[in-house]
Amino acid sequence: MITIDTEKITKILSDTAYVRKPGTKQELACADHICSLCGEMGLEAKKEPFKVRMYERVASFLKVDGKEYPCKGIMGSGNGRACAPLYLLESADDVSLSRCCGKIVLSYKQVGAALYEKLCKCGAVGYIVFNGSVTRDDRDIDEKRIGFETDMHIPGVCIHLKDVLEVVRADGKYAELCNEYREYEGYSQNIVLDLQGNCDETVVIIAHYDTTEYSHGAYDNMSGCIALLHLAEYFSEHRHERNIRLVWCGAEEVGLIGSRAYCRDHKRELEKVSLCINLDLLGCVMGNFVSFSCIDETMESFLADFAKHSSFPGTVTYGIRSSDSNSFIECGVPTVSFARYPVGDTAISHTRYDTAECVDKDVLMRDIEYIAKFADHAANAPDFPKVREISVKIKQEVEKYMSGKLGLL
Repeated sequence: MITIDTEKITKILSDTAYVRKPGTKQELACADHICSLCGEMGLEAKKEPFKVRMYERVASFLKVDGKEYPCKGIMGSGNGRACAPLYLLESADDVSLSRCCGKIVLSYKQVGAALYEKLCKCGAVGYIVFNGSVTRDDRDIDEKRIGFETDMHIPGVCIHLKDVLEVVRADGKYAELCNEYREYEGYSQNIVLDLQGNCDETVVIIAHYDTTEYSHGAYDNMSGCIALLHLAEYFSEHRHERNIRLVWCGAEEVGLIGSRAYCRDHKRELEKVSLCINLDLLGCVMGNFVSFSCIDETMESFLADFAKHSSFPGTVTYGIRSSDSNSFIECGVPTVSFARYPVGDTAISHTRYDTAECVDKDVLMRDIEYIAKFADHAANAPDFPKVREISVKIKQEVEKYMSGKLGLL
């Protein structure tokens, strides 16, 4: 039997201090480690594999006015080359978009599905996006991929913001870019642990364990995974009227692929899920704890009252998150989500700065203990949640998110 305390948190963060990109052997190694930790509690977790679209970069480059800039091609976008005048797209208004025809477009705005489609229809021959900060020392360029289905393809690359500034200040006129890659099929896996209750309803509690390219993912999201381990231990020792299913999701960072695969493969079982609880980003050193009602205003009020009666400080929001919770909401499952958002850049996800130093073990334990209290209520309170119909507002937010998200994280 293991006990999740600050000492155990330190060890788990140390043992998982490596990049865990979806579909890689490192992600699989982390899945095996989580299963072994469950085994130490005398609990059997099982892996459920699912397919992940994988990419191998063949070639990528960007030149502006003859000067080459470091870049990475956007996977799943157009596979090819482009040479054209450079156009700076400052705004996605109709007038600006009308000037994209025959141009390589450097977009100041995030290129989501809607903007990508407009660029293709407007006749852009290539596009450039960026990541990074001008205040941090690194020049890391993220691996990006399209997270939606499309029949329209134009080659795109990602560069660092510092290089964008140079291009803009130099008033760059002409660009050449290349994005060539090979696509193949890989596998990720969800990890599922069941704890039997006394009725046919189930509370599903989820957290993802994969990371982006440079991140060790201590804050995003081994913190949530550790919370799940605590809940496994807690509910193995405490009564729960409803069944408890804990799911560590793979491949969240490339378009919620793991949670979507879970909902697809367990579609019939979702009818018996009384509540889904999503844990993503907990325990940061300085931060505000936020409870999300992804159901309706009644749950928003309940979450506020529950926190007040528990003397637990934080904020309650009526809305969705950019997280695995959306896969369950899309399938009609009432969902709440918990997170602790940092003050300033005291914790930065999706970067090399997401290490164990981002997580305060005492703060994480406080978060975990509060979540366990809420989960206990969800598992045992009669007729909870009382409202099971997801509001039109939430449905619309999820529909917009799922259809418009470009998986470039």
